[in-house]
Amino acid sequence: MKAITRTAVLLLTIVICSELPANAQPARDTTLTAPDFTSVIITRDAFGVPHISASTEVALFYGQGFAAAEDRLFQMESFRRITQGREAEIYGPSKLASDQATITLIYTDAERTAQFNALSSQLQTILTAYKDGVNAYLADVRANPTVFKPREFDTLNIPVVDYTVEDLLAIIQGFLIGFGGNGGDELTLLGELNTLGPIVFDATYPINDPTAPTTIPDGGAAAQKVWSYSGMTVDPQAARAVKELRDNALVGMPKFGSFAAIIDGAKSNSGNVMLLGAPQMGEPLQTEPSRTMEVELISPTIHVGGMTVAGAPGVIIGHNEDFAWSLTSGQSDNTDLYVEVTNVAGTQYLYNSVFQNFEVLVNSIPVMGQSNVVFNHFRTVHGPVVGSDIPNQQAFSVKTTYWGQEMAMMQGLHDIWKASTLAGFELGVAQIPMSFNVVYAGENSGSGDQTIKYWHTGKYQDRTDGVDPRLPHSGIGTEEWGGFIPFANLPQADATDQDYFVNWNNKPISSWDQGDNMPWIVGNIFRDRVNPLETYVSSTTPFTYANLQNIPTTIGDRGTYSQAIEIAPAVTAAQSSMAHKNAQAATFTDENLNPPGQSGFISIAQDTSAHFKDQWALHQAFGWKDMLYSPESLPIVLTGLRAVTSGSSVTLFWAASGEGDASQFEVQRYDDSASAAEANWRTVGFVKDDGDSFAIRSHSFRIDGLTPGFYQFRIRMIDSDGSVETSAVVTASIGTQAGNELSVVFPNPASDRAAFSVVVAESGDAVIDVYDAIGRRVLRLHEG
Repeated sequence: MKAITRTAVLLLTIVICSELPANAQPARDTTLTAPDFTSVIITRDAFGVPHISASTEVALFYGQGFAAAEDRLFQMESFRRITQGREAEIYGPSKLASDQATITLIYTDAERTAQFNALSSQLQTILTAYKDGVNAYLADVRANPTVFKPREFDTLNIPVVDYTVEDLLAIIQGFLIGFGGNGGDELTLLGELNTLGPIVFDATYPINDPTAPTTIPDGGAAAQKVWSYSGMTVDPQAARAVKELRDNALVGMPKFGSFAAIIDGAKSNSGNVMLLGAPQMGEPLQTEPSRTMEVELISPTIHVGGMTVAGAPGVIIGHNEDFAWSLTSGQSDNTDLYVEVTNVAGTQYLYNSVFQNFEVLVNSIPVMGQSNVVFNHFRTVHGPVVGSDIPNQQAFSVKTTYWGQEMAMMQGLHDIWKASTLAGFELGVAQIPMSFNVVYAGENSGSGDQTIKYWHTGKYQDRTDGVDPRLPHSGIGTEEWGGFIPFANLPQADATDQDYFVNWNNKPISSWDQGDNMPWIVGNIFRDRVNPLETYVSSTTPFTYANLQNIPTTIGDRGTYSQAIEIAPAVTAAQSSMAHKNAQAATFTDENLNPPGQSGFISIAQDTSAHFKDQWALHQAFGWKDMLYSPESLPIVLTGLRAVTSGSSVTLFWAASGEGDASQFEVQRYDDSASAAEANWRTVGFVKDDGDSFAIRSHSFRIDGLTPGFYQFRIRMIDSDGSVETSAVVTASIGTQAGNELSVVFPNPASDRAAFSVVVAESGDAVIDVYDAIGRRVLRLHEG
């Protein structure tokens, strides 16, 4: 069928708003149609934070991908290139060494595809929807670059290329390795051993320093072990080359520090639990986009708000309807370096008495201004090869506890978003393979009681191999890992142990050993900086919400993102046992800050988003803003009105999202027998709304007995206080030109653009007109 055929007047109605400036991108309230044909509504608050409502998880994460690209497209592009070793393509040879280092340590595209295919169907759906949302925004960029294209794409001549799920995996894995991967510096400590001698070395770099401050008190002494070392020697120059390569990998990705505090009801003045979370990814700057961003996600199965990063779906730190949580980097050693014995030519390595071939991976790296660079890198059974000293028949590889398993953390977070009790949250925490400290405050058993808990999470080898964790392993097969420490045996404590916990990347418990990265020795920043935080929280009783907010001021530091949350328990057990839920089980006092602002957008005409640095003054004053989780200040939004004809009937479908006082919807039909425009609208029925749901609510109304002709309909949403909001207008035809089709207009209402399709059955002329909400023709799109 042809797109424009047969003579007809097809009435296309779009609400026309004021035109956007050609060179400015606002933080738009947007309605999208997701790939599953459901609606998603993105409502921006006063700081430009997106509050995203959808009836399905596909639509929810599609909307998040779109909003993330709208706010941070260049930042997301930077993350995509850094985590795949593709920066030299736009920056030139200066980035080649870092690209090569990153490529050496990360996965191939084929490996990421296999990793994606191994994920749960839920995670596959989420990642695919998020990717599709990003690409929907890229379509806007291509269609109207003056408005939607970030200036950096023009400055650096970056092509606008759609995202793949493999791109998202690379970004997520890059963040997790940067924040939760530690160790692998055994060659540096081997050099220290050779320089200092064993006695001074042990005193300077103890495996366990019992005087280091801990998060869990009274953990007892570490088990005494006899450690071994094979006696290998390594040329210092080779050791320095290994360190240089590893330091060059993933350069430009944010690094975690982070502090956190949780307060039990037994310590607080209100009897409520409290949580402060302050992830640190470098000092915020007024002139650079924040490394974090904020979002609220609202659907029947997920309602969560808090901090995330560009390219990662969901929320990393935040709260749902029952509890709050935060993370700090755990700093524990989960990477070991192996010294491989090579043959004389350096083409094979010895393992279990047999010389093995290196796995060879070949890459062609694009470099701006010159030909592609062919780069070969290698792997052994232990992992990526990060250096070699062939004259001494040595190669060096790194083995991580989490290789190929980073995405398990995304599954754990997904389960956390949907949990409603401490036990459900802990099931998610147990899946985290990276080194993190996790703090929790909120619902305990589902009956309205509250608690706090702390975990030191991750996958760690149990050291039954006996090798000194500060020094390298032999790669010949005699010093292979044993097992891993069970989750139940990792450091963790709850309100029965203490009525508060604080962490600033410090040692989790006195019995916990450190590895080659030595985070908790005298002179390392991670060892003692928790002391002012510990002193302030421990000495303040009763502890108030104002005390919680005052922690950054007291210790003289803030997070890249910060959240301060107090949770009052559910009023009744029935409320707290809702299974998503459409009401709020607990009451949150929640404030946060994400300086300098939500957006990183500067247009190609150099116009900066109003939300680029609108949180900067609060940051300088150690202030806070309202987090607006399911805020009543965000109104009910009516969207997605469409008309479907059948015989002499028309059925109207629409949706509403948000929490408020909507009472009912008034269905109106346009009657052209009257003279005044508003007098033409006749009420044909009412539909009651249930305004206590935060997710999208779908409605419909059927009008029967219509004679042939064209009809226009609209919906008036009437609040309980009598205020009214009127929808866009939709058009339907009865008994005219069978086979004619007009698609749903998207978005509707629209301001600067809208998409639709028109199909009629027979060849001929057609007229396409655009009408506004009160029936005025404002534009003729086609005639002929």
